[in-house]
Amino acid sequence: WLTSEDIKHSGDTWAFEVFNGHMSANNDGSLYSMSTEEIWDDVLSHGKLIYGVATDDSHHFNEEFSANRSNPGRGWLMVNANKLSQENIINAMRSGQFYSSSGVKFSKLELSKNRINVKIEIEDSSKKSKYTIKIIHNNGLTFFEDENDQIDMQINGAKNYYRLVVISSDGTKAWSQPIFL
Repeated sequence: WLTSEDIKHSGDTWAFEVFNGHMSANNDGSLYSMSTEEIWDDVLSHGKLIYGVATDDSHHFNEEFSANRSNPGRGWLMVNANKLSQENIINAMRSGQFYSSSGVKFSKLELSKNRINVKIEIEDSSKKSKYTIKIIHNNGLTFFEDENDQIDMQINGAKNYYRLVVISSDGTKAWSQPIFL
């Protein structure tokens, strides 16, 4: 499997898979391997900017949707492009103007070196999902954590970089791209 050392020495690589929706993917790591988020934070902590993408790794398009199938829709990107064209979408991705998701969506996502202003899009209020918003920084440490569907705060004290991960009580997540400080 790919290691953080592979990525650190990979030249002009600009993205890697932080989430793979295939049922056999090892996103969370194990006793013997780092999780994809641990790999990402190790690379970022060594000063290499790399973006995290989520994919569904689908193989089963016509079968029923179930946990033991590789169905589409388990991981995707939300890209902030100027126009709906291949060139604009790729340019936006290469500049980090996207977030990755396995189900959580943002209605607002404003990140800068000084401030975070985020609001989660609540699609079905009857589901009563709860959200944990985490700000991760240097070496994958949690800088801030709150159970809420929005935050608006100054960034003071984070080291090297920060990124956002939102975890829904239904198990889905969203990942912002890192901001280097």
